[in-house]
Amino acid sequence: MGRKTFYCPEIGRNAGVSNAGPIFNKDNFGSWQEYLTNENNWNEPDYDSSKGKEFLEQCKEHRKQFAKPKDTKHVITLVHPLYTWLEEYNTLSKPQLRDLQAYTEELTSLLEAPLDRSRVEIVALETTYHYAAMTSLLLEAGKIDDVIFTENDMGLFLRDEGKKRFHKREALLGGGYLGRCLKSACWEICQTGKIKTLIKDLTLLSPYDGERLCWSTINHFFNKETQVGFQVTEEQITTSQKVIEQFRIGA
Repeated sequence: MGRKTFYCPEIGRNAGVSNAGPIFNKDNFGSWQEYLTNENNWNEPDYDSSKGKEFLEQCKEHRKQFAKPKDTKHVITLVHPLYTWLEEYNTLSKPQLRDLQAYTEELTSLLEAPLDRSRVEIVALETTYHYAAMTSLLLEAGKIDDVIFTENDMGLFLRDEGKKRFHKREALLGGGYLGRCLKSACWEICQTGKIKTLIKDLTLLSPYDGERLCWSTINHFFNKETQVGFQVTEEQITTSQKVIEQFRIGA
């Protein structure tokens, strides 16, 4: 795999898309690539500018066209699930890259599993620019049911649009990064709902927070001091395969 770009050029091909990146969803968002990217990284949209407002509206219209929201008690909630592939790929050491590949295998397994969507919904919390790049393709393919947009490079809901979505619901949480966007997403969800469990093998640390991406201890990030409303116990930690078994059709 190429290691020169900030994103992984192969991720589109792995998802069955032949388009070049970093905007892999060329059909719907290709015209925005110059606005959203530069040689070294993403240009975060300014939603108070006319161009930023136009881009946000296009993202919302695309989501409206393809989303199939569910009113289930349980919500598999993936916070910025493709972030490392799309933004920090060129920073990874070989051990971190192996961790990312293992995480991606588990994520793919979950998204392709025959889950009973009358009992569980899969929702991504995503920035608009990563939505345009790749996550929108997951929505088009029905791999996820809905998307809640977040602030740029944060887990906070963009303009509070997601708060009602978790009212009296239970989130099974994964994504990244622990102690960063995952923490702020926890805070948002716990305003109206609660975190039922953390999906261990679908949860990542930042490449800048340690030598590996896989976690070693959770309480360092989620405890009473963080004030996110979620005290992790062993009973609240699960794996993607256990989630699949719990919500598989016919289970």
